[in-house]
Amino acid sequence: MRKVIANTVGNFESLGRGLKIEWLCMIIFALVHALLISAVVQQLAG
Repeated sequence: MRKVIANTVGNFESLGRGLKIEWLCMIIFALVHALLISAVVQQLAG
C-alpha cells in the first residue's frame, strides 16, 4: 500500500514538473509571438 501511495505521489510530482515546463514554453512562445507581431506592425507603420 505504501508503495502505491509513493508511486502516485511520484507520478503527480513528475506531472507537475512537466506542466511547469509546458507553462514556461507557452509563456516564452507567447512573448516571442508578441515581439514578432510588434516588429511586423512597426515595419508596416514604417
